[in-house]
Amino acid sequence: MNKKDVEQLKTKLIKLREHLLSTVEREQNFTKTSNPLKESRDEGDFGQGTLDMEIEVSSLESLQNILQLVERALRKIEKGTYGICEQCRRPINKARLEALPYATLCMECQKSS
Repeated sequence: MNKKDVEQLKTKLIKLREHLLSTVEREQNFTKTSNPLKESRDEGDFGQGTLDMEIEVSSLESLQNILQLVERALRKIEKGTYGICEQCRRPINKARLEALPYATLCMECQKSS
């Protein structure tokens, strides 16, 4: 990848980070203010409320994990190690990075993981 490609991916990562940060903040605020268990009227409502809360927490954790990967990719750009597979140390295909700019593994290593 050339310097221009890396800069374009960096811009994409920064925009993704901004989007994730606002989404995580919104989800955290919703989780703090919304408690479906308070509105439970019977066992079915309670069960659904519990499931809803578990989905919210799981969604928030997934968003935070992706945010960590984005931050890691941005640090790699600064270090000059972006786009290198963490397992085999070969370059990650440009098309893969365009699709998943925070990828840490090339397709071959991802398949074997």
